[in-house]
Amino acid sequence: MLAAMNDADAVRAAFHAINNAWLQRRAQDMREHLHPDVVMVQPGFESLLRGREACIASYAEFRAGATLYAYTATEPKVEVIGNTAVAWHRWTMRYEWEAQSIDEGGHEVFVFERVEGAWLAVWRTLTVEPPGG
Repeated sequence: MLAAMNDADAVRAAFHAINNAWLQRRAQDMREHLHPDVVMVQPGFESLLRGREACIASYAEFRAGATLYAYTATEPKVEVIGNTAVAWHRWTMRYEWEAQSIDEGGHEVFVFERVEGAWLAVWRTLTVEPPGG
């Protein structure tokens, strides 16, 4: 018999599912892990996207336009406080966008809310730091 997943593990699993969905060019697969009103803040806090469909479309658009050469990420750290959780990791990526080779890295932070037993992402922020930062 499998042991029940604790909250931190369940949040980590949702985090991985979202990440794997865009990496595998299957952005629609993240739907079940995103709150309908999720907010995705763009790097530099310059703009934001609101709603599950806009966020899924953003991930799909990136993968359609980018040639991904390398992606690494640390295991997410997770803090759970009641029905809220914050999960974050460090990432690096090398890709081509509009004929330009780009190397960057940073942190990705998700806030999750427990909704009817499921952990759904309600907020996502991505920081981009200079190479070597």
